[in-house]
Amino acid sequence: MKKLSALVTAALVTGLVISTHSAIASSHLPKEAHKDMKGQENIQSVDSTDFMEFSGLITEVKKDKESYTLIVKNQENDSEMHFPLSDKVLLFNSDSTEAFEKNKLVKGLTITAYYDKNKPMLMIYPPRTTPEIIVVNGKDMGQVKVSKFDDQYVSLDNELKLNIAEDTILLNKQGDKIKKEKLKGKELIVFYDISTRSIPAQTTPKKIIAWDNRDKLFEQVQEAVGDDYYIKNGMKLLPIKKVGEHLGYKVKWDSKKATVELGKQNQTIQIYIGKEKYSLNRSLRSFEVVPAVINDAAFVSEEILEVLLNNK
Repeated sequence: MKKLSALVTAALVTGLVISTHSAIASSHLPKEAHKDMKGQENIQSVDSTDFMEFSGLITEVKKDKESYTLIVKNQENDSEMHFPLSDKVLLFNSDSTEAFEKNKLVKGLTITAYYDKNKPMLMIYPPRTTPEIIVVNGKDMGQVKVSKFDDQYVSLDNELKLNIAEDTILLNKQGDKIKKEKLKGKELIVFYDISTRSIPAQTTPKKIIAWDNRDKLFEQVQEAVGDDYYIKNGMKLLPIKKVGEHLGYKVKWDSKKATVELGKQNQTIQIYIGKEKYSLNRSLRSFEVVPAVINDAAFVSEEILEVLLNNK
């Protein structure tokens, strides 16, 4: 009974869930004009973040040729989690805000791991999940906030407001510099030192990284498409209406011009059936494989995903 009680308690504290993905109904074109958790305890009722976080001391590092796993213990509530590390995990130092090398993760370091709260997890103890982000807590005043923010750069849990300065470093997940406008609508990893005592606290961040979650979006698109695709010249052709609407675009078919137009915010894409050229905000680009109508539906090379996801 004691073991069972410990297991149930751990599951509740950690917020473990087993989730399933729903299939999305298919629809095509054209047919004649034809969608602060500190130590695991603070889970917001508002959807302020896609992540759960767990802070603790690395008590063991298990590694071999194929795997790298951190055993982390939170000494405040005596809970433990195991974190297998993938090659895609982002590692940072909270003080320097710079990338942290995986081989320097050793016993005795204090870290905060962030993992997708919507990811399916088994009800096991100790909990085991692959983190997307790990922050190594430094000795100085470096702080990190991972959250969604509104148009005024206030976190959706109302804990922190960002006063972005000209020297604030703005990057995307891939490490490329981006403009301030690209932060909107994305989960942000915010590095800062000091903040006011107001509600919400205000700070001028040193660095902000926009988390675009491309891997998840690619998976969701593939799941929405399912078997509804064709292979041409070694490349996958996707049903553009289904893909576009899944990513939030309005999709229109012009039967006279044989074009598909996708629109979202300040981005407009025109795809010309039977031609390799397409237009992105009036700038001409090219597909490797020419778009085609197959069984009364418009299909476009999967190359278009890079364009669509850049505006997600």
